[in-house]
Parts: sequence; C-alpha cells; structure tokens
Amino acid sequence: MNFELVLQLTSLLLIVVAGPLVVVVRRFKI
Repeated sequence: MNFELVLQLTSLLLIVVAGPLVVVVRRFKI
C-alpha cells in the first residue's frame, strides 16, 4: 500500500473528526 496515500487519508480523516469535536468541546467548556 502507498504510504503517502495512507498518510493523506489519515490526515483528512483527522480533520473531518477534529472539526466537529472542537465545536463540541467549545460548547461544553463554557
């Protein structure tokens, strides 16, 4: 498997997961 492709998919998935996660954390940490 291509390492760079896996790295790009991992970083993309991290951004997709981190986006809403940051919003939720900001809501609970008032």
